[in-house]
Amino acid sequence: MLLFVIIVLAIFMVASTLYQIKYFQKYLNKYDKFNLLPNYSFFAPKPYANDFRLVYKLNEGSDSNWEELDMYKEFGLKRILWNPFKYYNKGMIDICQYLIQEQHVLKDKDLLKSSAHHMNIILSIYRFLKDRNIEAEAVKFAIVTSEGCKDLKIKSLVFCSNFQNI
Repeated sequence: MLLFVIIVLAIFMVASTLYQIKYFQKYLNKYDKFNLLPNYSFFAPKPYANDFRLVYKLNEGSDSNWEELDMYKEFGLKRILWNPFKYYNKGMIDICQYLIQEQHVLKDKDLLKSSAHHMNIILSIYRFLKDRNIEAEAVKFAIVTSEGCKDLKIKSLVFCSNFQNI
């Protein structure tokens, strides 16, 4: 029985390894009825060429500048093993994508203010300001796309909200 288990696992290991090669995938798919063979993809076939940036402006009527909400952290060796910020980062990127999708779907744009995604961004900005002891009566935010890391280039404005009391 032990020999049988070892043989089955060896066959599975060889099949899993061969399944990573496109030529063998077509052949092995015929025998993999339950989709047990893993398909590892370490790199996306078409990675994002740009990133979202979330910028905000405080207090309607004032001459405040647009400031960036901290969504990305500098890369360090510690991040390989310990990176709790990645969940916040992923969540913020997803919220931005969902808000942009809602913007395209909704006919009445005023409904976006009551969207859970819009509220999450407002609450994130509020918490960001509160952590830094910055007082504000109202906030306006925008989602922009950018290229580059060190030499940041803003590509386009994707979404811009109205001022909202906080």
